[in-house]
Amino acid sequence: MSESRWTAEQIQAWAVFLYAHSSVLRTLERELQDRHGLLLTWYEVLIMLEHAPGNRLTHGELGEGVVLTRSGITRVVDRMVKEGLVAREQSSEDRRQSYVVMIPGGRKALDEAGPDHVQRVHELFSGHLLPEEAPAVLAFFTRVLGDEESEKAMNRARWGNPDDSVN
Repeated sequence: MSESRWTAEQIQAWAVFLYAHSSVLRTLERELQDRHGLLLTWYEVLIMLEHAPGNRLTHGELGEGVVLTRSGITRVVDRMVKEGLVAREQSSEDRRQSYVVMIPGGRKALDEAGPDHVQRVHELFSGHLLPEEAPAVLAFFTRVLGDEESEKAMNRARWGNPDDSVN
């Protein structure tokens, strides 16, 4: 294994990234739970379902698409079913497959939490990112993620942009 040489600024950037990421996620999680009774992972699942055809995805599709927790998606869905946010629906084509479907309780929760959550994401993250800095930050994280993961992220970014001007 070759020895990596980090500059002091690279080490500082890594440390600040870790703290910023953790701080923003903890704040968003706490506020979603306190204000709307939602876990951040639940919000993410509801957003995924909102953008899925028929507001439904298989467990496998959810597990592949969820960014905040890839393990334990069954437990996450179990809790969301109990809270009246989603339901399970058996596939008519394949008895071994079931879907997770957003139901009216989930739609209501998303409609109520969405504007507040989007505003807080802006205040905690994008509001600190100057327009002239955005291309460099985007290019950096695209390199970090690689082609496949950055394409997934860009698809996710299009969800929040109704005019689809995100390239």
